[in-house]
Amino acid sequence: MDLSAVQAALSDKSYSTLASLCDELLLQAASQGFTTDEWPYSVHLLAHLYINDLNSARFFWKSLPQEVKDTRPELAAVWRIGQCLWKRDYAGVNTAAQGFEWGPDLADFITAFLGIGLACIVMNDIEFSYGYVVVKRNLNCSLS
Repeated sequence: MDLSAVQAALSDKSYSTLASLCDELLLQAASQGFTTDEWPYSVHLLAHLYINDLNSARFFWKSLPQEVKDTRPELAAVWRIGQCLWKRDYAGVNTAAQGFEWGPDLADFITAFLGIGLACIVMNDIEFSYGYVVVKRNLNCSLS
């Protein structure tokens, strides 16, 4: 399976494109009978969290075989971040992210997520919760 497009998106720091790219490649792999042993599950899950697509992240997590969940500690660490986001525990997001030694594929992505990604998620949450509050943005939060 050719994952060069995923690696290119990570290298280019095009994080907002990763969720749809990973979804599409995973569907192609499944339809063509490729094994997904080398699939970047952690990147895929974090990509959904980065664009604040918690429903897709939860669905992706639930669709994973238990063996994959049990044998990939980095994936479990990304899921802990997702659980904190689901509960809107933003302090817990930072704690979960900083409490794990991320591999080279995810280190920059996690840093970006904790920066602009999380800031945009919090801003969107505030705007949604308080519809009459207008938040002046100095960030480009068009992540999806």
